[in-house]
Amino acid sequence: MKDIELGDKVKDNITGFSGVAVCFSEWLNGCVRITILPTTLTKEGATKDTETFDIEDVVLMTSAKKKKATPSGGPKKDPIRKKDPKRF
Repeated sequence: MKDIELGDKVKDNITGFSGVAVCFSEWLNGCVRITILPTTLTKEGATKDTETFDIEDVVLMTSAKKKKATPSGGPKKDPIRKKDPKRF
């Protein structure tokens, strides 16, 4: 699928539609399509709808910055339960 990855800024050569690559889909007949979310807003301030294009017509504009993985701490130990108080 070219060098395009999810999160990259891309542009369709035919229509000029540009935005962020949010989905790849591969069809039974071998067609690979890419869904683009535009980064511009409408006049009312709402987001525009996504559009889907053939991958061959789309070019990479800017690669997404790769985030470094931060350790989540992994599994934690079970909490220690204090002993029940003694009753007289």
